Amino acid sequence: MAHTYWVDSSCEKKAKGQWKDYWQETMDMAKKGADGLASTSNNDLHNVFRHIFNTEINDNTNYELSYKKLKGRPYDIILGVLKGIATDWKPTDDRLMADARFFCDDGQRWKQSENHPGYFEDDKNMVLSKTVGCRTGGIAFTSPYVLKDPQQKEPRNTIDLCDKAFDQYENDEQYYKMLAHIPEDLNLADMPEDENSAANPDDANKYPQGLTIQYMRALTCMAIFHEMCHLDPYDIDDTPNGDRRAYGWQNVVDKNTKDSLDNADNYAYFALWGALAVHPYEDYGNSDDSDNDEDSGDDGDGAKLFYPGYTLPRDSDYPDLDLGKNVKNPDVDLTGEDEKKFQAAKQKRDADVRAGLLRGYKDLTKRSLGQARSIGKGFAA
Repeated sequence: MAHTYWVDSSCEKKAKGQWKDYWQETMDMAKKGADGLASTSNNDLHNVFRHIFNTEINDNTNYELSYKKLKGRPYDIILGVLKGIATDWKPTDDRLMADARFFCDDGQRWKQSENHPGYFEDDKNMVLSKTVGCRTGGIAFTSPYVLKDPQQKEPRNTIDLCDKAFDQYENDEQYYKMLAHIPEDLNLADMPEDENSAANPDDANKYPQGLTIQYMRALTCMAIFHEMCHLDPYDIDDTPNGDRRAYGWQNVVDKNTKDSLDNADNYAYFALWGALAVHPYEDYGNSDDSDNDEDSGDDGDGAKLFYPGYTLPRDSDYPDLDLGKNVKNPDVDLTGEDEKKFQAAKQKRDADVRAGLLRGYKDLTKRSLGQARSIGKGFAA
């Protein structure tokens, strides 16, 4: 089903004339993620699926997400969202009839609502929000509440990309917003580990061996993709809602299957892995050959840069993790020996996962990052 989006002129200005490049990178994430998931031979990305959504590709359990828009098997839900974002959204010049409207004015148009106390109102698009994310340190936010207006499409959403989504520097720390912006001589395997040089000080403690995939979270395509997951017809939540535990790589991989399916960042990280690892990098180097984007399902050298012969561990490999699932009341903590066994198993699993991810990233040498930069150039072709 086709959906339409409209882009305010503030986005082209904030993107310094590169809005189409940011958008294309987002679409490429969705397409490559969908292609890799649908492939019967892409074991690398299937391992990523297993880890991010804490289940198997062939899990036949039926789930219903919070807003009841999506239901079914994990594989079907995830593939449907990826394909939908990749193929169903078309641009329009008619803002009033657009399903989604993108703004990059750092939330300037939002005012305290006079008729709806406790809410902020965008009277141009007739939508409400409890908070203006750009004013609370956020990167982006989506308006969840629609006011009646016979002149405008319903349902509809606005997506605000804050200045932080585009700013390359914050507190003297450099962030890369597109793959094309990553210097050819940057080696992610050797990213600094101390608090003063980490992109987020918390990451220095979570990732003592380096920043790996978490370093990519500042890409603007991640923010756009994440917010699109909130749009109708997907209505994927942030779980827990309004809590920082909904965001970031470590929180993504710590979720159970139900919560991971109901969390936008899980889909965004999976799509990012798809864009980075599905195809051989050399296929992207020739930006003049548009046919390369149609070469789906290839489990080539690009994937090996991230998972060179390594399979991510599964929870089933650590039987004592089941102790945490056997507690009838999830609010009651484990005690005694069961708690010790559960925590030991969790720490062992997390250590094994970090070791595997680091092993993959050790192959991200100057050569491979130069190729990754070529991917970014290919997006704009």
